Amino acid sequence: MKSFLLTFLILNVISSSFTQDIIIDVRGYYQNDEIVMNNGNKLVHLSSKGNWNDNLNNYGSVFCKGSIMMNKDGKRSDSELVLCEAEDVNGDFFWLVPKRSDSEWDAGVGKASIVSATGKYQNLLNKKCIYAVSYYKDTFHSRTKCEK
Repeated sequence: MKSFLLTFLILNVISSSFTQDIIIDVRGYYQNDEIVMNNGNKLVHLSSKGNWNDNLNNYGSVFCKGSIMMNKDGKRSDSELVLCEAEDVNGDFFWLVPKRSDSEWDAGVGKASIVSATGKYQNLLNKKCIYAVSYYKDTFHSRTKCEK
């Protein structure tokens, strides 16, 4: 009976990990460089790095680089390109492209696409994800949910 219960619990955990949404939590630091035009619009080059973990007990490091055009009111334009690279402690990678069009700079919600992956993350390729990000001084916190 004990072995049946143990087997049942193990199979339940394994099957739920295959059907479970992936939730990625990222915390780190960022730095921006800006070019501001006379009309108040600006180009922001961003760079960030930090650590991530997910609800499937994976974790590792992440860094992002990109450029974003913003109007004088702080709204993003559709002219943005940001790419993030995440590596886990086993050497597997995934790359994602986050987009937050027409939202405030300080915080917001957007969509991200996983555009490339190695190893165990290949099943996430081309998945659409929803993320939220907030900033405090030179730090950020982001949470991304990708449906499996």
